[in-house]
Amino acid sequence: LVRGLIRVNPKDRLPLEQCLHCPWIAMTEPEPSTQESGAVRHQREVRLRLPWKPGDVQAFNAELDAFARRHRAHASLQLLEVVVSFCPGTGEPDVQQAREDITQLLAQHFPGQFRKPAKAKDRDEPCARARARELELLVSLYGSDVDVLGELEWRILLRR
Repeated sequence: LVRGLIRVNPKDRLPLEQCLHCPWIAMTEPEPSTQESGAVRHQREVRLRLPWKPGDVQAFNAELDAFARRHRAHASLQLLEVVVSFCPGTGEPDVQQAREDITQLLAQHFPGQFRKPAKAKDRDEPCARARARELELLVSLYGSDVDVLGELEWRILLRR
């Protein structure tokens, strides 16, 4: 979509009608007219740091494009980082599945560098209890700004 819009010659640019039918634009939800309890709606994003440049960047980008189409998301290689952005309203099971799929894709390109994330049940019980207490504390301190990404991973949205 972006490549089709940033053409030097205006006649070569995508017409507005074609832009509106782009799957990435068509799947977005309208923003609500009021914000709920002052919360800011944000796009969920997954960032994965790469250990080195992919051997074949063109083939890697083609696989990222296929991944993005399959998961109705936007995926891009930015320097040594893969960034996957999901539309607001994307369900947690869909995000988790996409995280597993992108980790598997990266494991194919960077053998030994990416593994499937561990589940809480794979850890010992004291560790799982400590993580649950830590998450409870974070939620009590930061409220809705805590974004749970998985059983063993979360993020806090900090505002200025």
